[in-house]
Amino acid sequence: MTAPTVRPARPVARAVLRFDGCFEFVLAALCLWLAARPPRSGGWALPGWVGASLMVVVAGVLVLAGVVLLVLAGRVEPATLRAVSMGNGATAVALFALAGLDIGAGPMLRLGLALVGVVVGALALAQAKLAAAAKLAAAERG
Repeated sequence: MTAPTVRPARPVARAVLRFDGCFEFVLAALCLWLAARPPRSGGWALPGWVGASLMVVVAGVLVLAGVVLLVLAGRVEPATLRAVSMGNGATAVALFALAGLDIGAGPMLRLGLALVGVVVGALALAQAKLAAAAKLAAAERG
């Protein structure tokens, strides 16, 4: 007797990619907020090597990534989910490293980096599981 196969619904994969895209927009807004405030004050202090212009550039990249994810959500493929999952996994590792290292960031910013790392890591895991399930379903059909 074989175990039943779980077939991932495309709407679930689309929803995960859409959430990821919208999350990028939220992160972009937070970067703009960090760029607009005094950079070296309080718990949200930026490291000395990060200026407002860099935060604006990062916000622009995040907006672009969000748009790409929303477009990709329109036609979900296992390879797309795998690629996005690997990107999110690498990003989560980088965020945890930045949060854990003494880079001159304020304590709230370091906590924020760690929390974003948790969310991005969870997205990576969900996308990897959806990609694997989609690949299995395609192999059974094919």
